[in-house]
Amino acid sequence: MTSTRMPGGGLVDVREVARLASCSTRHVFRLVERGLIPAPVKVGRLTRFKRDEIERWIDGGCRPVRAGGRA
Repeated sequence: MTSTRMPGGGLVDVREVARLASCSTRHVFRLVERGLIPAPVKVGRLTRFKRDEIERWIDGGCRPVRAGGRA
């Protein structure tokens, strides 16, 4: 899968991560819980993901990011 690159990286919300990964927002949070996707960052009460980390994760074949993560 080829991701759409945006200049400057930045932070994206769970809906954008789901769009980039072609899955549901709930599935994104399941991946977070299992350590299979780069962890989000908190900005106040908001949950955001680093776009460059998500794009690298997708480009790398969506490999687990934690040693304990199940594939």
